[in-house]
Amino acid sequence: MLVPPPGPFDAAVRFITTYGLLNLTHPSDPESKLITNPTGGYEGDFGEIADLSRELGKRLFRIGYDLPDAGIFVVAEDGEFYCIHHAGVHYLGSDEFEFFGNWVKGDMQSV
Repeated sequence: MLVPPPGPFDAAVRFITTYGLLNLTHPSDPESKLITNPTGGYEGDFGEIADLSRELGKRLFRIGYDLPDAGIFVVAEDGEFYCIHHAGVHYLGSDEFEFFGNWVKGDMQSV
């Protein structure tokens, strides 16, 4: 069985090089922020990301987080976006435009 190489894959590299280090404030809630920084987060994030990766059957890469809820944003190797949150895992879109748009609208589908 081939093991995929560690580290970021094409979809993650594209997203981070295009949108990395953004700090977006939600237009209707100034306390709510989306931060595209793959190095932010908490110690337990990697375990949660690994669990979701196994569940979905695809590699994931952390691309950021939100405040004040501390949700973890990840992109999958196929370009899909997810949020891992204490309330559950949510699908945010098949590309970065859906990801940003669904975050603003609060349109998060449970996984």
